[in-house]
Amino acid sequence: MASPKNMTIAYRSFRESSRSVVLVSLFFLWRLISSVFSEDPIYSVFIAALDVLLQYSFFVITILLVTSKQRVIEALRFVLYGAVIVSVIGVVESLIKANMFYSLVPRSAMETGYVASALTEKIRGTYRAQAGFLHPLVLAEYLILTIPIAILFLKIKVGRHIKLASVTVLLLGMYTLISTGSRAGVLVFVLQLGLMFLFKLIRDLKNQRKIMPVVRSFVMIAVLFAGVPVAYNFASLALEGQSNSESMSTQARIDQFNLGLDTFEKHPLVGWGPGLAVDHVASSNVTTGEKSVDNYYLTIAADSGLPAFIFFVCMVVAYYRKARKLTAKLESPYNSVSDGLSISLFGFLIFCAVLSTFEVFTLAYVYFALLTKLEVFQKTKVHNFFSKGRRDG
Repeated sequence: MASPKNMTIAYRSFRESSRSVVLVSLFFLWRLISSVFSEDPIYSVFIAALDVLLQYSFFVITILLVTSKQRVIEALRFVLYGAVIVSVIGVVESLIKANMFYSLVPRSAMETGYVASALTEKIRGTYRAQAGFLHPLVLAEYLILTIPIAILFLKIKVGRHIKLASVTVLLLGMYTLISTGSRAGVLVFVLQLGLMFLFKLIRDLKNQRKIMPVVRSFVMIAVLFAGVPVAYNFASLALEGQSNSESMSTQARIDQFNLGLDTFEKHPLVGWGPGLAVDHVASSNVTTGEKSVDNYYLTIAADSGLPAFIFFVCMVVAYYRKARKLTAKLESPYNSVSDGLSISLFGFLIFCAVLSTFEVFTLAYVYFALLTKLEVFQKTKVHNFFSKGRRDG
C-alpha cells in the first residue's frame, strides 16, 4: 500500500469506477463511525475493524493485484478450485452424515463459542451438510456465489482441466446445495438459473437473423411459461415450510423484522453499534437456545443505522448493474465473465435477506473489485481508441 506504483493503480481504478468504489468506502467508513457511538465502543470498534480487515482490504488488494483482463480470469480460476474442494467435502459429509473436522479440533478449542457452534451437527429431520462452514446456510450462500462461476467457465474457451473442474462444481455443488437443507439456497439457485435463462432468451430475440436463435427462443419461451407455475408452487412451499421447525424458522425471521422496525425509531442514524444487533433484534433457537439474526440487511440497520443499510444496498445493486452493462459492452470471453458475476451477485443480494453471517462476504468484495477492474480496462480501451483516432486524423 506504501508503493507509489500501487497507489497510482488504485487511484486510476477508483477514478474510473468512482461511484461504486465510493459506496464501498462509505459503507465501511460509516461502520467505523457508528462504532464510536455504540453501547460497547471497544467491542464495536473491534467488529468494524474486522470487517475492514477481512472485506475492504481484500477489495483494495484485488484492485492492486489485477493488472490485466487475463488476471480477472486467473482470479476466478482460484475461486473455481476452491469450490471443487468445498463441493467434494460437502458430498462426502452428506454421505457419511458426520462433521469431518470434529476429530481434528483440539478439545481446548471447544470452549470458543464460534468453534463450538461450527462443530455442532445441524439436523432438521435429516443431516445437513456444512463442509467446515459455521452453518449449512453459509455453505449454501458460498455455493450461490460460486456455482455461476463454474457455469461461466463452461461457456468460454479454457483448458480441459478447467472444464472438468467446472462440471465437478456444477454437479457436486448442486448436490451439496440440496444437502444443506436450505430452502432459501435451493430457491435462490432456481431463480439464478431462471435469470440466466431469461438473459439468454433476450440475447436470442435480438439475434433473429440466424435460425438457431429463433428456434431456441420458441423453446425457451415454452419452457418459461411451463416453469412459472412450478416455480411459484415451489416458492410457496419453501416459505411456508414442510415441518414445524421450518415453519418456526420462517416465523422467527418475521419476528426479527418486526423487532428491527422498532430499532429504527430508537437509533435510526448510527444504530446500537457493530456487533450488537444480536442483543436487540435476535430470536432464540428453540433447540439450542442460541440467539441469531437471520437477515444481514436487518443486522446492518440495527448495528449501524439507516445510512449503512442504504450504502450496502446501493453498493450491491450498483455492482450488479455494472456487471449487466459490462456484459453488453465487453468482447468474449469477458462478457461471459461479467455475466456470471452478475448472476452470483443477484443470488447474493437475495440471500442476504435470510442470513446474517458474513463468512463468505470476502468473496463478494473480490467480485466487486474484479468488476471495478473490468470497467477500468473497458474505459481505458475506449479512451485509447479515440486517442488513436485523433492522432490518425
